[in-house]
Amino acid sequence: MAEITNRKDCSSEEINTLKQFLEPRAPQLVQFIEAGAVVSKGLITSREMLAKTNTEWYNLGGVRSRREYGSKFFRIDQVMTMLKNPQCNDVAHRDRIQELMQEIPTNNFKYTITFFEKNNELFIYDGNHSAVAFFEYFSKCGSDNVNIEVFIITDTTKLRIFLIRCYNFFWYTLKNKKFQLRW
Repeated sequence: MAEITNRKDCSSEEINTLKQFLEPRAPQLVQFIEAGAVVSKGLITSREMLAKTNTEWYNLGGVRSRREYGSKFFRIDQVMTMLKNPQCNDVAHRDRIQELMQEIPTNNFKYTITFFEKNNELFIYDGNHSAVAFFEYFSKCGSDNVNIEVFIITDTTKLRIFLIRCYNFFWYTLKNKKFQLRW
């Protein structure tokens, strides 16, 4: 799993900007944010950590990650290898990644990489093409040190459910006077 350093909570302005960006691309993430998921940002600082990052892709051109690698999702370092495999018929993803690789050295390359975290599982939900392009670009350059800013949306469903139940229990007991304070 990717190691994200310098992790800190996002400001409300950063969250609103991220929501606007994600709305047409990943509206499910916006729903999680609006339901109270924690939004933070951090850095991936090594190519090795980027390589170990899970994408959201489990099927590339008819080839499944579980069958090929025994894992739920393809990792960043497996994607281009798979896209170049003759049994994979996914030319669109490969072309998009190669296009982005050419943009990286220019100042025009704009990216947003957003992770989704739930139950200690972390994968890239939006920005998979950019992440693979970064990995391939830095691999070709032979650079191990990278500095990629990422956003992390952490689903805290269990905590929210627990807090809601505590709240409901508290108000139910007060309403029904089944709770007494004794001094």
